[in-house]
Amino acid sequence: MGLIRLLLAVSVLILHTSPIFGLTLVGGDVAVQAFYMISGFYMSLVLTDKYETTSWKGYKVFITNRLLKLYPVYWFTIAMILTLGAVALLTNKSTYIFNYYIVHKDLLTLPNFIYFIFTNIFIVGQDVLFFIGFEKGTYFFQPDYSNAKISLHRFLFMKQAWTISLEIYFYLLVPFLNKFKNSAIILIICALFAMRFYTYSNGYFDTPWSYQFFPFELGFFLIGLLMHRWYKANKSSISQNVSFVTLFLIITYTFIFQYLGSDSLLQKYIYLFLFACSIPFIFAATKSNKIDRLIGETSYPIYIIHGFIGLIIVVLAPNIGNNSGILNLSISFVFAILFNQIVFKYIERYRQNRIRNK
Repeated sequence: MGLIRLLLAVSVLILHTSPIFGLTLVGGDVAVQAFYMISGFYMSLVLTDKYETTSWKGYKVFITNRLLKLYPVYWFTIAMILTLGAVALLTNKSTYIFNYYIVHKDLLTLPNFIYFIFTNIFIVGQDVLFFIGFEKGTYFFQPDYSNAKISLHRFLFMKQAWTISLEIYFYLLVPFLNKFKNSAIILIICALFAMRFYTYSNGYFDTPWSYQFFPFELGFFLIGLLMHRWYKANKSSISQNVSFVTLFLIITYTFIFQYLGSDSLLQKYIYLFLFACSIPFIFAATKSNKIDRLIGETSYPIYIIHGFIGLIIVVLAPNIGNNSGILNLSISFVFAILFNQIVFKYIERYRQNRIRNK
């Protein structure tokens, strides 16, 4: 599923930069929710094939191995962002990166400051800040942070990392959820989507409620988990020809999605439904392809680093305009390859050794 994962990461990159050759692909929210389903599929896969989580030791190996995959590139990028901010502050007297901390220093009470530092370092809890606004001396849950005068999520140095916070919640829960029967998982999914649409009907349908509220997004993770169970039960009967055709159709759908009414909630859910049904076939088509796997391994570093690359582009090429997307992708892709080859391959070797030793 490497190429699909890369296209989803590029969809988010485009959202934060500019269209690439006129393409926006599926947009940020759909890409993130498709990622959740892929994550559910893979977590069910590795729990079945690699990990034994009935003991605390096995559970700890699983969780820490997941964090070893997430934190290194995140910490590197945060360090680069803070370094850039310090250099800009010292050389040009620019406070751009630290501006929210300076302008709203009255909000830096000791509890707030500790929370901001903790969540910027460890990711966990970043999603919560998107729901909290501040006005007239009062904190409140906001229906739409894009229209908020003061929203606490702006104290984050890497705002797209909130999705990783949701991933970590899922990792903590999935060893237990994976023990549930299919019927129980289906009931939970139905209940979560019923809650989602009830909330929408009461006016909470914009960001962050549309795709950042973990209880609602858990439904997508669980759909991916079910898709793996279906794959495991039916893999011997899955045709390779059907799998490759499905892969081609989903890639095509991803490219033409923007021309089919990408702002329509119905269109988004049609795509996500078809994507969910396609996951077992996409996996069957690509599971033995080493090139596809290498492509897929660039998706997470690209997702994390592209915000920092965007800051560099703003400083060095402020007039690049509509070409920022392709430039950002090119630099991010090169960085992802270098990071994986120079740094992460050693981390991955350590992760796999921990599994074998356990």
